[in-house]
Amino acid sequence: MRNRLLEGQAEQLGALPWPERFPLPAAYRLVAWQAGYTAAAERLGAPPELQAATRSPLQEPAVSLALLAREALVGWLIVDRTGPASMRYSSLFVAPGHRGRGQALHLLVEGFRRQAAAGIPLARAAVGPDSQAMLRLVHRHLRDQLSRITIARASRIQLSSVSGTKER
Repeated sequence: MRNRLLEGQAEQLGALPWPERFPLPAAYRLVAWQAGYTAAAERLGAPPELQAATRSPLQEPAVSLALLAREALVGWLIVDRTGPASMRYSSLFVAPGHRGRGQALHLLVEGFRRQAAAGIPLARAAVGPDSQAMLRLVHRHLRDQLSRITIARASRIQLSSVSGTKER
């Protein structure tokens, strides 16, 4: 498995003009993430690893966001505080019927702007190899604003257990 590790300055990333060039449609709005959204998030069909972040005790409330469409939760950006000067963008999800209109980029840019406003400079994220849509978004919109893109390699092996044997 090869994860892309991303790092950049929140102020530079927040300067992306996407929201001004392509405003959110009138039915949508971004609001601060609240714990009360967690149950609705579980019904949206996000992968378990993205849902788990909605319950993270490290969430940064000044930056984590919910995407609402006609007041119903359709997406989120969960950002965890990892140190005095850094944050990790841990979970980004937009429900399938609401993709393709740039909503994910709206969530990210607003998160970067809120992070910069809070005076926390360093933004980090890891993108797994299965997340082709996110890798495309990074390549098309964020790559030039990121200060570092590296690869972390990992492997996993499952050892079979031996049952029915006794030690002597």
